[in-house]
This record gives sequence, structure tokens and C-alpha cells, in this order.
Amino acid sequence: MSFSFDPQAVNEVNQESIEESGLRFPGIIFFSGDMGKKPKKNQSDPGMVWRGGFFISKESLSGDDLTASGWTEDSFISQGNGEEVEGWSKHEITIMHIARRRRWACADKQYFAWKDSKAAQAAGSMRGAQQSIVLVQGLEHLGPFCLSLSGHAQMAFNGEGDYVQTGALSNHRRTVIQKANEVTKEASPKGVAAKKWDHYAFWLTVGAASDANGDPKFTEVGKVKKSQVVLPVPMGLPGTAAEVKLEDYYVGPAMLSEAVSILGMLQDEGWKEAWNNFDAVATNGVASSSKVAVVAANYAEEAGV
Repeated sequence: MSFSFDPQAVNEVNQESIEESGLRFPGIIFFSGDMGKKPKKNQSDPGMVWRGGFFISKESLSGDDLTASGWTEDSFISQGNGEEVEGWSKHEITIMHIARRRRWACADKQYFAWKDSKAAQAAGSMRGAQQSIVLVQGLEHLGPFCLSLSGHAQMAFNGEGDYVQTGALSNHRRTVIQKANEVTKEASPKGVAAKKWDHYAFWLTVGAASDANGDPKFTEVGKVKKSQVVLPVPMGLPGTAAEVKLEDYYVGPAMLSEAVSILGMLQDEGWKEAWNNFDAVATNGVASSSKVAVVAANYAEEAGV
């Protein structure tokens, strides 16, 4: 039996019952290493679990083999359920950083918008969490990924607090973005304000910190509860904007257009705004699952545009 399709029949569908799944991207996790995993004499190098680095679970991909792109088959034991998670790891990755969103994760699985730091502090055990939408060099055919960082790792990635001089985004902005803005300003007609560039127009290489001997570099973090972690750091950036050769970093017109398209999709779906939708009083800090209306969020804040 078949029926002719009538688009007007959609009026019979209960619109309130439709579940909105929202945007979903394959995830990349940054691991901060573990000093306790240092290999003993004659033991093999344990890789990411000791050295730190980036990890993509096989479950988030559709059977793709990442070996040709320089990734290594790897796994770790989940602290949540004790099960082994299989995937791919890499010590450093080169990315186009398109957008980010941040929130506070607190005790008892409470979450607060980034602007609500006082409420998060009152909730206790506050920890910054960040998701960045990126395109990964060598994996461009797989589309955008969601890079997750938390705590001091996200601070080091952004270049905040004690990491202003060593941060990935802060140094990318201080060198590559600054040079691009200077060149563009010089090329702009006199009397016309020059437009500015954002991070996604230029590649950025980020890796797990290591020392002069190639061993993981651990940094002590925390004020009360201290720990030793490997942090993400920028790689291959010159010391000053004057030393930058823009052709070494520019993604090109096709990739730039793709990044702008992805940015538009995120804006249309309210991706960034969804993490501003926490009601600490009514929902105990848990975000609403309904689609968030798009407001005037600044998707270009990373580059100070």
C-alpha cells in the first residue's frame, strides 16, 4: 500500500513531541598525562597515557583508519566505568580554531554559564570546561571535530592566568593574527578602517608539552589539591609577529570559506548560546534540553574582533 505525500498533513504532527538532537561532532580529548605511567627500564613507551596528547575514540568515527594521517592506535581505561576505550592518539595536531564555548562544572554535576563564576564558586569544586570546534589538518575530509579541554589545560590552550605568555591561542594571536592584521591595514585604502582576521584563517599546531630530552613536561597545578599535569602548548610559532611568514599558516580561500560556513551553522543552531542556558536556581545548574534561541553572542571573541 502506498499513499501520495501531502506536505500539509504535517499539521497533524505534535511539534512539541519532536526531540531535537542538536549538533553532534566527533570528539577530540586532550589528555594531561600521568607521571605514574613513566616506563621502567626496558619497558615500552606507554605513549599518550604518560606523555599526554590528543585522542579520538573509534566509536565517534565510522570505521575510519587514521594511520595514514599520523595517528596511532591507542586506548585508555575509563575512570567512569573501568572499560577500555579504543581509539587514535597523536602527540600534536594542527588545527583551524573556529569557535569555542565555555562553562563551569561544579560539585554534584552542577553546571553554570561562564559569566556566572560567582554562583559556580558558591557551588564548590568549580572547574572550567571548554569545547572548541576545529578542523584538523590531514582529517579535513571528516569535517569539524569538537576539541574538549578542562581545568588548567583549557587555560593553557587559551593563554589565560599564568599562561598568557605560553598559551596556544594567545601566542597565535600575538604573532600570526597580528602580522595578518598589520599587512591588511597597510593594504587598506587610506582613511578606511581595515577589517581584522580571526584564528580560523590560519593553521595552529598544538602539542603536549615536553622537555629538552623529549620526555613529557609536567607542571604542578592547583592551590589546595595539587597535581602534576602535561599542558597543551603552541608549536612552531615564531617569537614575534615580524618573523611570521603568513604563507606558512594561511589556510587558503577554500578552507576559509568552509570555516565561515561552519561558523554560520553554529550560529544558526545556537551552539554557543546553549552553554549560556543554565538556570542555577530552577534547574540546579543543568542546561535546558530545548533548542536555544540565537542571541547576539560574539563568535569571534578569540581574536578580539
